[in-house]
Amino acid sequence: TNGAISAFTEALLRELARDAPDADAQAPSLRVCAGGAGNKVLNLLEGRASCYIQDRGVSRWDSCASQAVVEAYGGLLCQLHPFLARKELKSYTYRATEVNLDFEADAQVRLTKYNRRSNCTSTEPTVQTPEEIKPYANVCGLIALRSAEPEHVDRFYDLCSRAAAVARPSFD
Repeated sequence: TNGAISAFTEALLRELARDAPDADAQAPSLRVCAGGAGNKVLNLLEGRASCYIQDRGVSRWDSCASQAVVEAYGGLLCQLHPFLARKELKSYTYRATEVNLDFEADAQVRLTKYNRRSNCTSTEPTVQTPEEIKPYANVCGLIALRSAEPEHVDRFYDLCSRAAAVARPSFD
């Protein structure tokens, strides 16, 4: 990241540092400064990072090209909330729509100026219906891994689950 990180991401960094094997001790546990979702995925493909996990707001244009590239190289990019909740590798929906098709009520998404529709009048701190948020807001976070191999996915599921037990993802 090139900015502030959530308590969940801080907890995940601590889990990565504890989990790193000796030969891999530095790269996966360091916070790589990078701007832009595409650039962060590029760090995965260039071996400077082992994961890109975002629990804060991004939009479809931040993830669509990144997802195509990382998956072409054998990695994955999917929604963070279903991954944590059900170990489901669920892609975002990339099609024309007026309603956010990826909203999950149990994610407890925070309503922000970045994901709120201009006509939303809700005073609730969390999103109650998909109509309150922009149709292309990636409000369930994302996880990108350079390998989609089951053991790699399992490792990051365990790490993310331990971090989520310490600090809930922001999902905004």
